[in-house]
Amino acid sequence: MRYEQWVTKHLKVSSRFGEEALVFCPIHKNSSTPAMSVNLSKGLYICYSCGAKGHLSDLSLRLGAPLTAVFDAEALGQGLARLRAGESPTEATQKLPEEWLDRFGWKKPHRYWTEERKIAPDVCRKWKLGYDSHSNSGTIPIRDMNGNVLGVIRRRLGKLKEGEPRYLYPRGFKISWHLYGAHFLKDEKLDQVVITEGSLDCIAMDQAGFHSVALLGARLHPHQLTILSGLDVDTIVLSLDNDRAGRHATQTVAAQLLSEGFTVQVARTFRGKKDPSSMALLQRKMSVNMAESYLRLRLRNASA
Repeated sequence: MRYEQWVTKHLKVSSRFGEEALVFCPIHKNSSTPAMSVNLSKGLYICYSCGAKGHLSDLSLRLGAPLTAVFDAEALGQGLARLRAGESPTEATQKLPEEWLDRFGWKKPHRYWTEERKIAPDVCRKWKLGYDSHSNSGTIPIRDMNGNVLGVIRRRLGKLKEGEPRYLYPRGFKISWHLYGAHFLKDEKLDQVVITEGSLDCIAMDQAGFHSVALLGARLHPHQLTILSGLDVDTIVLSLDNDRAGRHATQTVAAQLLSEGFTVQVARTFRGKKDPSSMALLQRKMSVNMAESYLRLRLRNASA
């Protein structure tokens, strides 16, 4: 592989997985935890700790160890163009080893998950919810359709400064390319699937006994719709946020699903409950079990 020799010589490699190497980041110089993933064929790298990413040609100059390999100019140009467009190596080819998640202590669920979020320990372990002490964040693994680890969403705990985001995604991660939780469902024959906005709403519905996925937002992107169409399911229950944006999204997403031939139902909402993760377990079960046909709701609202 084109960049293997340079990486082996100039970076401290922790492990290899096919074309991917997990190394200790030379930028933020953490010698205890390998956090940088390098594609040995394409020369793309990303650090899941400090967020640095780019091509080894830039990193080599930064380290004072210029690459001597003959670059394929076309391939390099395409790789850099993907990075400038916001695509990370993770989304193209890079996958993290499953044991990478062990650093977040998911085997013994943090009290934030079990006490504050009321998620059962076995459900925490199913989704491998962890805790990052460095950033004081709950960690929620992100996976592709084959279950490969792509990184983690960090839900920052405690009080934040005004304007600071509560949720941190890996740099370059494109929400529109992924349907959270879908890897659990790809080989299942399903009567229905519940769609939520957030990852924790998805997990909350899973705890209530429902097959569920999350959009990671209030939009159903074309690639997410393609993933959904690949599942063996006919009926979709929409359980989006109970606010103005969520109600608008319900109409938009329902129209997209109907155009693809899905049967669409809308989960019941409860006063004062913004989303599934804020509902009690019994309320989540009732919200789905009492779901109504979207078309019937539209007809009733139109005649009101």
